[in-house]
Order: sequence, then structure tokens, then C-alpha cells
Amino acid sequence: MQPAYDRFSPADFLTDDDFVNHQLAPTTQSTAFWEQWLQLNLQRHGEWKQAVDLLEAIRLGLNEYAQTHLSEDAIHHLLLRIKQTNAQQSLAKKTVRKSAWMPWVAAASVLLVIGLGVWQPWQTNRLEPTYERQIAVLKQTPTEKVNQQDKPQSFRLSDGSTVWLSPGSKFSYAAEFNQHTRSVYLLGEATFTVTKNANIPFLVYANGLVTKVIGTKFVVRAFADEPDVRVNVQSGQVSVYRDQPATKTLNRKGVLLHPNQQVVFSRLTEQFIKSLADSPQVLPAIQPQITRFTYDDAPLTKVFQDIEQAYGITIRYNQEALANCQLNASLVAEPFEGKLAVICKTFGATYEIIDGQVIINGGRCQ
Repeated sequence: MQPAYDRFSPADFLTDDDFVNHQLAPTTQSTAFWEQWLQLNLQRHGEWKQAVDLLEAIRLGLNEYAQTHLSEDAIHHLLLRIKQTNAQQSLAKKTVRKSAWMPWVAAASVLLVIGLGVWQPWQTNRLEPTYERQIAVLKQTPTEKVNQQDKPQSFRLSDGSTVWLSPGSKFSYAAEFNQHTRSVYLLGEATFTVTKNANIPFLVYANGLVTKVIGTKFVVRAFADEPDVRVNVQSGQVSVYRDQPATKTLNRKGVLLHPNQQVVFSRLTEQFIKSLADSPQVLPAIQPQITRFTYDDAPLTKVFQDIEQAYGITIRYNQEALANCQLNASLVAEPFEGKLAVICKTFGATYEIIDGQVIINGGRCQ
């Protein structure tokens, strides 16, 4: 009999074997089940996601945060499950490698000598920019814009979008831009302010990464000699994924970014690292209300709500433990992390930033 997941709390999910098994070692069947369940139970997505975050916190060793929702015994049990799963997966990988490797031991000793000579060029090739190769296959000669000045230069596209191109950077687009597609190819760094058009998404191709938007403002940094590609969102939201052949698009995996979030894509490991922007800014629509950061016996829950709305950044904390806390302070002059530092110092808490979210650990009312 299937458990009553529609009434589960985050802690309940973490005591359910099927949920934990899916998070640690998902299968095609389990993925299909949970995707369908989430579609049918949108109102429970918050509890489900919090359970996912708690399990990830335990995996990362953030037990102080996990203890705000789970008992020590529950955390210990989940840690054992994580270690067992990791050990099983590691053993399975070693077995596969060994069975595939053994028949080729003799050949490997010869190839090793050759490989030492070609390893460095191979590494270099992985960092070669895709820019020239991509524009070379366009049907018509593309339009190219190059910034040879020592300051950013702006270019306006036919769809009304604006590109602020950094020094030493260039981008190209096809002659049929804004007809059926809005694709640009970047080498270097640029800030894009994209005119909204739901029928024709705006695509930026840069060193193996694709940034897809409908209408927003974001920055892409993808220089030829840098091992990482960075995408920083200032407003709206964008999806970022690897530039793959058309045959692999059904299995495309990427990252969804909201304002004040960024992602770093390693061209060597092809891994995504999602985080907050280096200096989160108050969203443009919130600027007139910035005086809300002055508080006189204000509930701490209200303070967190104001910060979340102002910056578009999720803050997770133990609502039960901090429910009766009140703040007397002015945070107007403080940057985003300065606001968090004042709050944490006042209530004896700490904070961490994980996957583009703020996690408040501990704390108590004075």
C-alpha cells in the first residue's frame, strides 16, 4: 500500500525508504513515479523540496541545519544510508572498470608512453573556444561585432535587445536573426538585456554552454583562455545547459537561475556549480520600497520575508525556534550579506549559502 505522501512532512519523507532510495540512487521507474506525483500534488512541492534539501545538507555535513528539523537518530540513520549507497556505487564502478580493463593491460603499457605525449594537447583542445566552429557552419555570412575599445560598447539588435560587449570580446548572429530564432554566439563577456518574445527564445552560445531566455537581463563570461564559463542573472530567469548535439537534447541537464544567482560551468569537468551572485542587488521593482529595511520590534519572520522579496533569494530557517524573535535595527545601508551578518549576530545564529539559497543555522530569541 502506498504511503499517504500528500500528508507527509519533510521529516516523514526522510523516513520513507522509497523517497530516500530515489534521492540517493534514482532509477527510471522511481524518477517517473516522483515526477508524476509532483505534478499531481503541486501543493506539497514545498515539503518535498525541503526534504530533498535536508538530505543534501546531511550529505554535505551540515548537521546543525538538519537538527532544526530532524532528531540525531534520524540524521545518524540517513548518514549510514548515504555511506552505504556511496560504497555500493563505488564498488559497482570499480567492478565495471576492472572487467573492461583487464583484457587491455598489455596494450595499455604501450599506449601509456604515447598518451604522455598527447595528454597536454588533448587538455588544450578541450579548452578551445567553440565560437569559430559555430559561426563557420551558418548558412549565410554572419554579422560580427567586436569591441576593441577599453570600455564596454553597446549594440542594439533587430529585436530591440541590447548587448553591452566588454573589451576584448566579440559576438556574431545570423542574417535571419529574429525571424525564426534569436541565437547569438559569444567569445568573451557581455551583458544582455533581452526584449521579451515568448515565441522566439533568445539563445547565447558560449564555449560549450547555452543560455536560454525569453526576456531578462544577464551576464555571460566566456573568454577563450579561461577554464570556466559564468552566467549571472540580474532580472528574470534563465536556463543554462551544455551545448550538445541535437540527438541528445531529450536528456539535456542544466540549471535554472533566478535573479542574484549565478552558475559556473567548468569546461574541463563539464560540471555546474550554482551559487549566489558575488554582490546580490535589490531587484529593480523593489527599489522604491528600500526603506522597509528599518525595523522597530519587527518579527524576525517579517524581516526574512522582506529580504527574500527584495533580493529574490530564498532563506531557510527554523521557523518554530525563531517565531517569537523581534529585531530592532536599520539594515538600509547594509549589503545583502551584511544584513544576514547583523541578524545572525543579534540572535546567535550562523548562515551558509548552498545551491543559491541561504541556510540559517541555529539562533534563539534574546
